[in-house]
Amino acid sequence: SLSYLLVGHGHPHELWGARLDATTRYLLSLCFCTSCISRAHAAGIDAERLRAQVTTELHRTWNVEHPAGRDDDTVAALASLHMVWPELAAYTRMRMDTVTDLVIDAAAAVRRHGVQLDISAAVWGRPAPTNWLEGVDIAA
Repeated sequence: SLSYLLVGHGHPHELWGARLDATTRYLLSLCFCTSCISRAHAAGIDAERLRAQVTTELHRTWNVEHPAGRDDDTVAALASLHMVWPELAAYTRMRMDTVTDLVIDAAAAVRRHGVQLDISAAVWGRPAPTNWLEGVDIAA
């Protein structure tokens, strides 16, 4: 995969004992390994602060009662969160840049062997406007 696979990516093997809306799935999918944190620091992102915000938000989400009904599972709330958490917006951009760099490197590697790289967008066929969830920058 030349993208970030999301938690709750829609495969039949998934079984969750908690409500996972689009925001929760995305926040759970963020990687804070040493490589991602180093890349974030290089981009001027406070990854530790973002990780703390994500942890707090997930704890809050899992410890409140939800109404019996369920709202449509859209990315509207997640998009709004990007507006109020500057580190989240920057981290998302960093993920997109990481995937773009990986695609560029992979294309260069196969081109050296006379092969053209042909990739699709998001792994699970998401609508193009939400490919950013997996770090895919369609414009790039």
